[in-house]
Amino acid sequence: MDKLKIFSWNVGGAGSKAFSRALKLAIQSHRPDFVVLQEPQISGEAANRVCDRLGFPNSIRVEAEGRMGGVWVFWDAGVFSVELFSACTQQISLRVSQPTGSSWMLTAVYASPRMSEQSRLWDSIVAQSHYIDIPWLLTGGFNAISSPDEKSGPPKSNTLRRCQVFTDRMNLAELVDLGFSGPKYTWSRGDQQQTYKASRLDRSLCNLRWNTSYPNTSVVHLPRFHSDHNPILTTVELQQGHQSLPRQFKFEAAWLTNDSLQEVVTESWNPSCPL
Repeated sequence: MDKLKIFSWNVGGAGSKAFSRALKLAIQSHRPDFVVLQEPQISGEAANRVCDRLGFPNSIRVEAEGRMGGVWVFWDAGVFSVELFSACTQQISLRVSQPTGSSWMLTAVYASPRMSEQSRLWDSIVAQSHYIDIPWLLTGGFNAISSPDEKSGPPKSNTLRRCQVFTDRMNLAELVDLGFSGPKYTWSRGDQQQTYKASRLDRSLCNLRWNTSYPNTSVVHLPRFHSDHNPILTTVELQQGHQSLPRQFKFEAAWLTNDSLQEVVTESWNPSCPL
């Protein structure tokens, strides 16, 4: 297996047949290995019926609370061995083992739009970062922006404060944004100049070990359909020694506080270690 694909989408409601048709077409087009869905707005038996229609042999979900929240993750166990690491109302973390024996962590995120609940999620991510010592990828709907230019229009009075809280917590967790190609924003609403709003609310982040183990990881903001959120597709080159050019390396100041930094750098510069 040369590539890993993770398809993440805030669907804004998964109960309709139109949603099932739209998602099936997206899966046929992109052939992801993992599908991460947020905000399905259904739970219980209604969610079971939708999950069965999608055809993935394996799934795990955090139920929506009424029409709020919810995270679903689907995968095909034919390639990976997957075990649940942790789950709460805003995230699911899975430990994924490859046939080669290497392991990595996948965290599917749906952050509440409420700042008080977001803070609990950020604190949970920081806590997890202290004992996750393998490559770690986080993807999903963070419902937060890291700077005012990730939002259309003039910033509101609390925009800078919310940006600072988000970036401070991600720095504490020693996570870096993987960037993107495609449309600038992943959420938009309104089609008139007076009512148009847009933000980059969905993203993929990783830790230092992921960045050194899988430097050719790319994120694409796909065209928007069915929902007011664009899906995002994270593609990972798994094989070592491939010929494609590596993504530009960006050193994050937060890594200087990472106790594993020296070990990772030493391993990377070791002549016996393949780059």
